[in-house]
Amino acid sequence: MQIWSATRRAPAGDARAPPTRQQVAPVSASLSGISPASPPTPPPDAILARLLGPVDDLPAPALPGAPTSKPLPPSAAYSASAAKLRELHLAVASSDGVLATVQTDLSRFVADLGLLSQEMEALQTRSLALQRRLAHRAAAEQRLAALVHDVVVPPALVQLLVVGEIDARYIRAVQLLASRLHRVAQFRAALALDATADHVRLVADVAPVLTLLADKAVERIRDLIARHIRALRTPNANAQAVQAVLLRFRALYAFLAHANGPLARDLTKAYVLSMRWYYSAHFARYARSLALVPVRYADRRALLAAAAEQDAQHAAIELGARAAVALAPDTPVLLQAAAERQASAAAAAAAENSTASTGALPLEMVMRSLNVVLVDNACAEYLFIANFFAHAGADAHAQLFHEIYSPALALGDTQATQLLDTAGNDALGVLVAVRVVHALGRTLQRRCVPVLDGYLDRINMLLWPRFQAVMDANAESLRKLIPVRPAGSTSAAAAVVAFLRTEPGPTPAAARTQALAVTTAFSTFAHSILALCTDPDAASEPVAGSLTRVAVAYEAYIARAATRAAPSDERAQAEFVSTCCARVVSVLADSQGVLAEQQRARFENSAVSKLPL
Repeated sequence: MQIWSATRRAPAGDARAPPTRQQVAPVSASLSGISPASPPTPPPDAILARLLGPVDDLPAPALPGAPTSKPLPPSAAYSASAAKLRELHLAVASSDGVLATVQTDLSRFVADLGLLSQEMEALQTRSLALQRRLAHRAAAEQRLAALVHDVVVPPALVQLLVVGEIDARYIRAVQLLASRLHRVAQFRAALALDATADHVRLVADVAPVLTLLADKAVERIRDLIARHIRALRTPNANAQAVQAVLLRFRALYAFLAHANGPLARDLTKAYVLSMRWYYSAHFARYARSLALVPVRYADRRALLAAAAEQDAQHAAIELGARAAVALAPDTPVLLQAAAERQASAAAAAAAENSTASTGALPLEMVMRSLNVVLVDNACAEYLFIANFFAHAGADAHAQLFHEIYSPALALGDTQATQLLDTAGNDALGVLVAVRVVHALGRTLQRRCVPVLDGYLDRINMLLWPRFQAVMDANAESLRKLIPVRPAGSTSAAAAVVAFLRTEPGPTPAAARTQALAVTTAFSTFAHSILALCTDPDAASEPVAGSLTRVAVAYEAYIARAATRAAPSDERAQAEFVSTCCARVVSVLADSQGVLAEQQRARFENSAVSKLPL
């Protein structure tokens, strides 16, 4: 107590006066805030103990009843502890200085830590913003990368479209330009509801360039196609060669049609007019040349009733190789030069032999040449239209074809009518021509060309009535034929029957009989007709009814001939009719088809029913 009292009584003016409790308290508070990283500071009691020395040095307190020593005077006690107190004061002052320095450092550290925390918060905010912007940019690039790639216009593309040579590379460049235009159109359509669609930088920058390139490409394509169309109008032009070149550039025409529809329609019209003139002029010359070719004319001597005459035209009733030659796919056709040579040769032969039929061709060969030329050119034209104008559709293809080819088809109709008029009574030639037309129809089906069905139907409408008319003429000739009694035999019926039963060999005198000649001619004629009717559909064609009418007329004739040969011998008449029918059956034995079976059954029944009992 004396020590602390002495401390309080220290002179106020002493600069090294010990600190008071109020001064020590902030120091303790400051000490409590030192971070663990600072060196530990000993407590004040330890400092006091170190300065004042051990407790044993202090005077022990007096015990009750014990003898007490004489206390030291205050001045002596103060003097004894003054040195230690001064040391304590110096230590406390030194600690205050250290603590002030530490407090200053700590304050500066706290301020720096606050700034660092603010900077970290700002960096975190910026990082989040950059992440959001990066995500938005990635999403935008994902959506726009394909579009940007699809609409970019490289300088090489511009150079090729403007001044490049028109070849396969130019075609690919135009297709690339078309894809870019389509992509920009899709982009505009997607932004049609957006008011800022026209102000998108992508469209604003690229669309005008693409438009200018498209206009330049359209101009060059127009000049190219117009140049080839003009080539079609030159003399002796090869239309197939020009069309082959145009087919190489059909992709360019499709681009032109999409980019400039009115211009494409003008070019299409120019092509239609050029090809219409081309086919009209060439087929007119071909028809004139074909008209000079002599056609084998079958007059009344080709009818069955004229079979017994010396100058009968047996070639009109016997098929031979006519069908095989006419229906063979490799049979050559009469082209213009060949037709002119054939006409010249026929005219020279006719002048020398004075025979109108010398060097003449059968009806079916001339008819085949006409229709094969028409069909082949029509197929080539239609297939070109279907490929070059593929964007127009099937209906437009058929319309374009008929606009081009209708004059040529009209010439074909006229030429076919004239040929039939010059053929006369050649029923086999007409029927072979019908089969040729059917074969051409199947060819058109294989080639997928449906535009000539009307023309072939018109040709059939010309051929079938003509065939029926010739068949009716044969039937009428048999009905009007008056049987003649054979000469040189007392029994005409016996002579004819005896001949019909003999094997082929030298012709006896009875072969000149009318009935035998007519039977042979009818058998041959029916066999030739049935050879052209092997299809199952033949039984429903007009040929079935026509052949039946001729057969009925023949049966009526042999009945009259039998009566004429043996007026009073019914047995001989029946044997004569039965033998004639058996002769017909033997000739028709190798005929195939439904119609052949019907005719064989007919004559077999007649032969059996007429056998004498």
